[in-house]
Amino acid sequence: MRALVCIVLLVGCGARTGTLDLGEEAPPVDPVDAGSPECLRDADCDDGVACTRDRCAAGRCLREAEDAACDDGLWCTGPGRCDPAAGCVFERPACADALECTEDVCDEVSRSCEFVPDARFCPLSHRCDARTGCEPRALVHVNDALWEVDLPSGRLHFLVRMRAVLTDIALGNDGVVYGTTSTGLFTVHERSGTIARLLSSTERTVALEVGPDGEIYVGGERTISRADLASGRLVEVVSLPRGRGASGDIAFIGDRMLISATGGADGDLLMEIPLDGRDPIDIGPIGFSCVWGLAAFGTTLYGFTCEGALLRIDAETGAGEAIADLEGLRVGGAAAR
Repeated sequence: MRALVCIVLLVGCGARTGTLDLGEEAPPVDPVDAGSPECLRDADCDDGVACTRDRCAAGRCLREAEDAACDDGLWCTGPGRCDPAAGCVFERPACADALECTEDVCDEVSRSCEFVPDARFCPLSHRCDARTGCEPRALVHVNDALWEVDLPSGRLHFLVRMRAVLTDIALGNDGVVYGTTSTGLFTVHERSGTIARLLSSTERTVALEVGPDGEIYVGGERTISRADLASGRLVEVVSLPRGRGASGDIAFIGDRMLISATGGADGDLLMEIPLDGRDPIDIGPIGFSCVWGLAAFGTTLYGFTCEGALLRIDAETGAGEAIADLEGLRVGGAAAR
């Protein structure tokens, strides 16, 4: 027994090879041996990404991206691919037309893109075209129907039937549409056709416009009046000279009030109505009869006749030029800004 113990001690205390002297520092020890397995079962390799297939093979984790796991069966999400880091990434259909006034919608039922026009995203006196974007327009009425007329091409777009027969319309700076009838002044909803009374009147009105000062001006056969909404009545501003009468409409170019008037030797006249007390001024003959609609788009004055002609009118001379055929549309009034 002793000899055996002595042999063991000699082996343990013998040669210096592979041993440390007292005072030597031991090298750092890796807590995980390089040869130890990374996993023992598949569950040890779960990376939390739903579209990857996580497996344990020979102690090591293997992860494979599976694009099929990203197929949700929806057309509007588009084809999906699996990104091992981010998960499912979808290449959605390009439902974007670069037009600011359309709402771009993906329709899952028809499996197609739809571009819904919305004129609220356009400047005032514009409509939204699903192909071209915001288009300049005038609003016109024919008895109880509202139409849009593209400027200057004259293309027509039906809007709505109204619940009253109008004698004229006007467009406010805030986009509110006004209308006159044989019984008074109303607001008009250009999408639903509903109207709401602002004041009643027994005066026959044929012309209407909102001035740059926000006041509503109403033209009778021989007078121009201001609508006093507080008192609910029309206040006369000016009387037209003998031999002159409002033909159909009022428009403003800047601060100048212009009207189409009857009494010309060859059709209607363009007149200016000063609002400072001076007498009305004959600017000149338009060269067309029944110019029942005037619409000022910026500094350009357009006229609309009861015979379906779109005119461009020179605000300095009154001369009118037919620029488009409105397919016989008997325009009773027009508005633009």
